[in-house]
Amino acid sequence: MSFFEKMKQSAAEAARLAQQTLEVTKLNAQIASREKEVERKQLLAGQAAVSAYAAGNIAAAQEAVAEQAGAILDLQKEIEGLQAQVLAVKSEKACRCGHHLPRHALFCSKCGYKFTGDALTGPGEEGP
Repeated sequence: MSFFEKMKQSAAEAARLAQQTLEVTKLNAQIASREKEVERKQLLAGQAAVSAYAAGNIAAAQEAVAEQAGAILDLQKEIEGLQAQVLAVKSEKACRCGHHLPRHALFCSKCGYKFTGDALTGPGEEGP
């Protein structure tokens, strides 16, 4: 392989890594945005509960708290989806212990968990 072919391959790899970094950064920004929204909704639910308690009418806050709780659960599902996208972009999978590994790993290097079935799936995931 000539020097110029190696340079071309290195440049292509650098471009691929830069694109991967850009995608991961974009997804992480979306995750951070959703997490801030979760915090805001938790604050609103708490404020509604405290106001109702102070007024002596906790039942009045039930609807407001339930609405915020539903929105929080939806946001948490979105966050999980975005985190899965980050792992896919990075060609990684998450172990049940929370450690991230290459998609092809058969065992977790942190806890020793053995991935069953297709090596490209994590715990509880279905193969392609």
